[in-house]
Amino acid sequence: MATKVTARIKGKKKRWFPIIAPKIFNRKAIGEMHLYIPEQAIGRYVSINLMNLTGDIKKQNTVAKFIINNTGEGKLYSDITGYHIMPTAVKRMVRRKVAKVLMSFIIKTADDKKIRIKPLILTRGTAKQSVLKGIRKKTEESLKALAEKTKFENILQDIIAHKLQMNFKKQLSKIFPIRTFEIRMLGIVREKIPETKPKQEKKKPKKEPEAKKEKPKEKKTEVKKELKEEKKPEEVKEEKPEEEKKE
Repeated sequence: MATKVTARIKGKKKRWFPIIAPKIFNRKAIGEMHLYIPEQAIGRYVSINLMNLTGDIKKQNTVAKFIINNTGEGKLYSDITGYHIMPTAVKRMVRRKVAKVLMSFIIKTADDKKIRIKPLILTRGTAKQSVLKGIRKKTEESLKALAEKTKFENILQDIIAHKLQMNFKKQLSKIFPIRTFEIRMLGIVREKIPETKPKQEKKKPKKEPEAKKEKPKEKKTEVKKELKEEKKPEEVKEEKPEEEKKE
């Protein structure tokens, strides 16, 4: 496998630079990076368990994702881009005789950020398809309306504090009793930059040589016959003298 190799900078040695979390986590240090210069870390992603940041043991199955976007005073400053619940924790939530609703859609926040959100809803007991359809519709409409008025960081802060989940659980319980409402994944959608290919010069089509007109083939059989007739000498009949005839 190919490995990334960083260019060595002359006259400098690698140092450990601390990574600082954003304001919503009170600018805590979330890790370190071993680099020649701090600018090498810009654009890199770091994943941290939320239990280590918040000190809440209930967050041990939740992972937050950060991107390093700035440097200063020998520190690497980061910004949160999303979070997700571990798949093993999601499996443990699901039990028998329970209706499960999995959703995934894109919404736009007040600060003009496109985010993908994946709610997980578990009902108390089994439910009809028409009821589950109504829960899906209500959830999507409510989340889109909320995102239009709220910034991305504020939405994420409410999710980490579990405020958003509790509010939606109360709203949806009016349709059908809800046992669990969780956001299993939330993250900023990165737009793909289209690759620009160099324009290729169009090659002029080569002119095909004109096909030579074939001469009509002469009948070989007729020619051969004529040649044979020319080659054959005329047969001369020898006439016997009259004397011999009389005898």
